[in-house]
Amino acid sequence: MLRPCEIRSSIHEAAPHGASDGPVRAVGIIAAGRFAVGIAEIEFRKVAMQMLLAALGGCSAIDLVNILKKQKQSLDDIKITITGERESGAIPSLYRQVHAHFKLYGNIDPDKTAKAVSLAVDKYCSVARTLAAHARVTHSFEIFSPVK
Repeated sequence: MLRPCEIRSSIHEAAPHGASDGPVRAVGIIAAGRFAVGIAEIEFRKVAMQMLLAALGGCSAIDLVNILKKQKQSLDDIKITITGERESGAIPSLYRQVHAHFKLYGNIDPDKTAKAVSLAVDKYCSVARTLAAHARVTHSFEIFSPVK
């Protein structure tokens, strides 16, 4: 049985012209494969565009947790960092590059994880598919196994 795990999405945006308002964070809880915004910590300055990145983190996390659960992988926690780079000097300033990095904690098979991350982001996440219309969407992951 999958234990509840927390999503900590650290979202950083490369602002046009090198300006930076600092990190934008969104925190939620995943419990038994369902996303609940029971706990939310949000600092949004440019709300709409950062919400796309936060949505990518939430959408892909839900799918990833469900896929790993079906693969009978023992996931204890997941932390996601989403980065996005927008067009400089363009109006509207769309994302050109978006990257999702997953830190997965537990006894998880690397091959199954690679497949699950790819399916979650590239196939099932509607937000990633929406962003991919104008941006290159990439992903990576790290596995942190418990010390025996």
